[in-house]
Amino acid sequence: MNGVLTPTRVVAGILFAFMAISLALPGSASTYGVLAYLAFVGITMVVVSGIRKEPGSWLGRRSVRRCLVALIVAVCIGLIATPPPTYNSTSGESSTGPLLALFMFMVLFNIALGRATQRVVSAPETVVDEREEALRNRACRLAYVILLVTVGGVLLVADLAGEQSRAWLGATVSWSGWLVFGELLFILPTMVLAFIEPDRVTPEPGEIRGGSTARQRAAAALLVVSFGIPVVLSVALAVLPPTVSTSSNGSIVMTTSASGVTPVTDCRHFQADVIVGHGIQADIPVNAMACWNGTRAAESYGMGKSDCNQGDSVAANVRTLACTSATLPDGTLTFRYRAFVSSSLLPFLGRTVTVEVIIDKNGHVLAFP
Repeated sequence: MNGVLTPTRVVAGILFAFMAISLALPGSASTYGVLAYLAFVGITMVVVSGIRKEPGSWLGRRSVRRCLVALIVAVCIGLIATPPPTYNSTSGESSTGPLLALFMFMVLFNIALGRATQRVVSAPETVVDEREEALRNRACRLAYVILLVTVGGVLLVADLAGEQSRAWLGATVSWSGWLVFGELLFILPTMVLAFIEPDRVTPEPGEIRGGSTARQRAAAALLVVSFGIPVVLSVALAVLPPTVSTSSNGSIVMTTSASGVTPVTDCRHFQADVIVGHGIQADIPVNAMACWNGTRAAESYGMGKSDCNQGDSVAANVRTLACTSATLPDGTLTFRYRAFVSSSLLPFLGRTVTVEVIIDKNGHVLAFP
């Protein structure tokens, strides 16, 4: 590997290719917000990549580097295990789920890994000493043996084990599967180097070439913001009140009974979107119609168990806790949808959201988001 394929450049290429594909597809304002964040991460990568490498930083510790490797492996497993994004043809929005969150983490961890290893794997031969060159050669040999055994072994076993494993293999070979393969192909030598390299020795005071520069301070600030934005948005999802938008319109339905009496039934269409979070967010929609005639209110459509579905989400998970619909003895119609919404980045941060539609027998709306 030469100096052209650095970890930063590889990840930046994947990053901007992903952004170009996303911009070509239909999307919502939240999706474009994610793309803006990815652009910010790209700027951070450019600034960080130009900083002078100092071996005495905390990233020079083997334990820190091994933690970074473990985190990247966890992200790769998450990308393979996560279902591909879906597209809602009705709303015109795409649901990316936790994939964007995992992709963001992969970008940030790769930036840190490049700094931790001082980019020895991709450095030209003129800038590495004999020890670093020997270590780099060893890392490359080990990396591609690991790649052959892991990827080749998984593909072989999955293809031979049975129909179910072949179906899993077909589902895995998606854009996220290729992304993981590209990550391992180009970054695995750096991951191996980070794992096997001993702690770097802190330079003597006379070897330190100056203090912190403006660019170093700017890079540190950009890194803090890059990591901080997802954390702040995850906390906001758990603590800020949801944003609710509603609409409804009514109609009159004339029906004739066997006795010739023509009762009048009023119906109303209810539509609502409960948006939980900002940036990292989930949409809980209601799209239903209810009718009443002075004796009882009843569902026309949209209040069954199959109607408790999440809408568009960005780096958020929605888990249904309860979905009930019933007409009480006094003729009141009740529909309740309770869901737990959590951040894909920090799954322990979340909140329970309850969406209710309650209408009495005379059509009075007692509860609506």
